[in-house]
Amino acid sequence: MMKALDQAMTVQALADHVSGIVVGSGNALIQAVASLDVATEEALAFCEPAKQNTLGDSKAGVVLVTDAFASQCPHHAIVVPQPRLAFARLLQWLFKTPARCSGISSTAIIAPDAQVDPTAFVGPACIIGAGCQVGADVVIEAGCVLGEGVSIGAGSHIFEHVRLYDGVQVGHHCILHAGAIIGKAGFGFVLDETQRWCEVPQLGTVRLGDHVVIGANCTIDRGALGDTLIGEGVKCDNQVQIGHNTNIGAHTLICGCVGISGSVTIGSHCVLGGKTGVADHVNITDHVMLAGGSGVAQDIEKPGVYGGNPIQPITQWKRSCLHLAKLDEWARRIRALERTCE
Repeated sequence: MMKALDQAMTVQALADHVSGIVVGSGNALIQAVASLDVATEEALAFCEPAKQNTLGDSKAGVVLVTDAFASQCPHHAIVVPQPRLAFARLLQWLFKTPARCSGISSTAIIAPDAQVDPTAFVGPACIIGAGCQVGADVVIEAGCVLGEGVSIGAGSHIFEHVRLYDGVQVGHHCILHAGAIIGKAGFGFVLDETQRWCEVPQLGTVRLGDHVVIGANCTIDRGALGDTLIGEGVKCDNQVQIGHNTNIGAHTLICGCVGISGSVTIGSHCVLGGKTGVADHVNITDHVMLAGGSGVAQDIEKPGVYGGNPIQPITQWKRSCLHLAKLDEWARRIRALERTCE
């Protein structure tokens, strides 16, 4: 699809915003953004090196590319080191989210001692508990529930039907998408003398750093004694489960349907692929990337790329997958050899 701009922009203006170099005419007008395959002569697109063989088929008016492929663009080019990053920054600039008017809905229920900044917005049917602190320019959409003593830093956006349990701390400029549950009791039980499960009280809370994004329907459990910690700039996709007392380092990316058990430590700048599972009390160092569907049951002490279940360095895992595909052939050959020895 193509998304029209509110007003036409020159190629030079777009290039200036991302410190790019124009190849072609800087005066050409761009009126939309689009993916490379559907872009027209009035649209901006981007092309990463892996897709450079499709440049010749594109009709895009201007393409964000690296220097090596600028000459292949059909019309004009903006040369940048990282086309996808430049495209993202241009989208942020061109399609700013309109500022929400401040105010409190008449159907919201606010505890008398809760402190809500005058610039904040609180939507219909929200409940804000005793001792809560809601910072400047915070947006709380309809149906959210904040327990006692919750704090939300300036500029954060809490989407519909988010539940923040008692004592949860949300940093500045965070985004919590619809249905997220933050600070529910951790899953802690111990067998008693009669072989019945006895619940271990979860007395900690959850603390989110600044610029954290939590996807829709994620759950983050509060700590048993200490707190569950989500570092600055962490991004979680939808339907992620994070167990109690887990500590996730700054700027780690967690893809959809990841399950992280309790008391896990994950370093900074890690990436967890979709449907990855991490067992309890595992420690993962900084700068680790896990392929989708990985199963982590032991510590990872060296930065790198890993995959598989059990986890292996990625090259070893790929070899294992190739060998697995040949098991039937090897089994037939072994049976044939056995018959010759009979």
